[in-house]
Amino acid sequence: MRKLDEDYRRNLPHIQPDEGLFAITYRIKGSLPKSVVDFYDDEYEKAIILSINEISARDLFFEITDAYLDKGLSHDILIDSKIAKIVIDSLKYYDGKYYTLIAYCIMSNHVHLIIDKSNLEFASLSAIFGSIKGYSAGLINKLIGRTGHFWASEIYDHLIKNEKELDSQIKYVINNPVKAGLVDKWQQWDYSFVDDEYIDY
Repeated sequence: MRKLDEDYRRNLPHIQPDEGLFAITYRIKGSLPKSVVDFYDDEYEKAIILSINEISARDLFFEITDAYLDKGLSHDILIDSKIAKIVIDSLKYYDGKYYTLIAYCIMSNHVHLIIDKSNLEFASLSAIFGSIKGYSAGLINKLIGRTGHFWASEIYDHLIKNEKELDSQIKYVINNPVKAGLVDKWQQWDYSFVDDEYIDY
């Protein structure tokens, strides 16, 4: 895994504390139509002008983009078993060092996960996921015989505020394949994980 750095394009505002529980989403470069990205840019600009909370603007972006990503309008590369393993291994690499991995789900063109950054060695979200994405992109590109950016530059990160929200976020992440019509039950999806401590359904 390459050295952590701050090489991270902040297209989305990231006003977050150093520690806590976070829901994270990142996606393949080019997996969203330009029209969707442009729509978000316009809506975010309006939110700033109207002094709407920036976190609400990010939540709007997530709702818009995740609906498109779940349709799998482009790319299905991540659910190739060899590529999914690269992604999973990259997520596990910092588990126990910079975060505790609570849950993840790898979809055709994006990745959802939930982490706990409390009481562990500190590294910023931007540094952690810059490293994870850079490492996995290099291996994936080598495997499929391509070069260039594999992942979109930004990540979506959401601070989870309480246990009720944590439960809701876990259910959202692992049920993503169900919502997308790929399986009937989340347990049937090969590329999902939930720590046993959090499984009660």
